Amino acid sequence: MVVLPSEDEMEMLSAKGRAIYDQTLKAILEPQYNGQVVAIHLDTEDYEVARNSPTATRALRARHSSGLMMITDIGPARIDSLTLRMLGSQILSESGRSGGPK
Repeated sequence: MVVLPSEDEMEMLSAKGRAIYDQTLKAILEPQYNGQVVAIHLDTEDYEVARNSPTATRALRARHSSGLMMITDIGPARIDSLTLRMLGSQILSESGRSGGPK
């Protein structure tokens, strides 16, 4: 049985991902990849850039079969709510539950 993180834990994971992006990846990725997305493996800080989140997720998951990932937009239009949705979606998919409408 997979235990889902609490809201506080989700906020900490999101903050960790934002810190990795802001402190390390922003200077590498902006402005060249603005408008694309980056998937960040939170344990290793490895990342993958792609035009869409499924492509970035698959490529990064091929290198890291476990662990949490955060996906966010690259550039000034980054949307933190997307980050939280992707973390939540990943946790639900790893637990075998569907996050979609019933």
